[in-house]
Amino acid sequence: MVCRPDEAAALLDRCGWTKNSDGIREKDGMKLSLSLVTYASRPDLTVLMQLAASDLNDLGIDVTTAIVDNIDAVAKAGDYAIMFYAQHSAPTGEPAYFLNQFLRSGQGKNNNGYHSQAVDDLLDQMGSLEPGDQRNALARQVQDIVFEDLPILYLVDPQWHIAVSDRLAGYQPYCGDYFVVNDTLGLG
Repeated sequence: MVCRPDEAAALLDRCGWTKNSDGIREKDGMKLSLSLVTYASRPDLTVLMQLAASDLNDLGIDVTTAIVDNIDAVAKAGDYAIMFYAQHSAPTGEPAYFLNQFLRSGQGKNNNGYHSQAVDDLLDQMGSLEPGDQRNALARQVQDIVFEDLPILYLVDPQWHIAVSDRLAGYQPYCGDYFVVNDTLGLG
């Protein structure tokens, strides 16, 4: 569900979250506040977090932000409302890697504690199939279930540019073969 700011404000009003004299929404004496967190090694995420914080503030939501060094520790602790996290969802070119790592019950990156027996069963089925249309159809079923169950928002899908020299003229780029080039990459 995507809604415009005026629709979001109206929805908050209908749910009883009214603005106090400071412009912050309250309900039953409790402020509506959210904590947003990201990590320093991905500066693009800090920009996205600040943009989201600004939009949430405009709606009357009290927002705190944090940039941390160890996002995995914060994720495991669950001490946040919204986490900005970069993840290549298909580094191997097939969907089971990401789905198993982040959405299977009890897995290491399943920091939301998400559990769905239907998803686990579909992932088991995917694991018994060769790559192809049937496996991809099961991955879409998993995504449909998760779309209804879990608040994951995919904010960006960056464009990637691959450059190779004449020495690698025969190289066929693979989705997992990349280096992120930024101002911290040592080239000397």
